[in-house]
Amino acid sequence: FSHLVEWEEHRIYLPCFPELIAVEYQEVSRGRVIYSGNSKFFKIYADRKVVQSVELQTLVCDKFNLIPSQCTWKRDKHYRIFSS
Repeated sequence: FSHLVEWEEHRIYLPCFPELIAVEYQEVSRGRVIYSGNSKFFKIYADRKVVQSVELQTLVCDKFNLIPSQCTWKRDKHYRIFSS
């Protein structure tokens, strides 16, 4: 299983996000949302731009129906945004 193959060849995003048809895999900001049952918090791993932007954090929280006060944001180089 490869994220790039799923994006480029299988176009797994099409059912929910058809507007991404002409967008390259590396252009889309990515991340990971992990829930910790012990702490009752969501750990969100993302690019530096997302971690440092209240506006982008709000978009993520809205999309996932998360309460911002229950989220911790962490930078992760695996989710680096390559476009400007």
